[in-house]
Amino acid sequence: MAEAIRHHAALVRCSCCGEWVTLDEPALAFRWPEPFRRLDADARSAPDTFCDTSFCAIGGEQFYMRGLLPLPVHGLQERYSIGAWVRLERADWQLARRMWDERGHDRLPELDGELANHVPHLFEVSTEGLAVRVRLHDEMRPTFRLIGTGHPLEDEQQHGISAHRALAFSRLPPQR
Repeated sequence: MAEAIRHHAALVRCSCCGEWVTLDEPALAFRWPEPFRRLDADARSAPDTFCDTSFCAIGGEQFYMRGLLPLPVHGLQERYSIGAWVRLERADWQLARRMWDERGHDRLPELDGELANHVPHLFEVSTEGLAVRVRLHDEMRPTFRLIGTGHPLEDEQQHGISAHRALAFSRLPPQR
């Protein structure tokens, strides 16, 4: 099941049509990175393969971390954040795991990664594999910033989305 990110309602005037929209549904959140989701039960229980609520590894060769892909919503101070996964290099993944419960990791440089989820139904081109910069934070999940992808989702992250667009993300079916 998808994990709820938004826990309260927000009433905002949609920038595309002027209607008032209540954003009270949980934000889109992916339970697993796509490569882990595609594994069968035997492969998920293989050595060096696991997926918890923050970190995932497949066969000791692929490494993932969960975080937030923030999107500004026009007319709303709070950002809409998609709960997503990124693939990291082994050394960066190990650093993030080691620093996860430590104070001060928000001062580490950004890490390079690739988005490990596909946002279905809203884009013609997959979002899986898009380049991101990962920022670690002390008080919240890491955030992901799309970089140099030319993908419409990067444009939305830079310039914002309407309230109706945020609602469209929230209403996508949960990952199975």
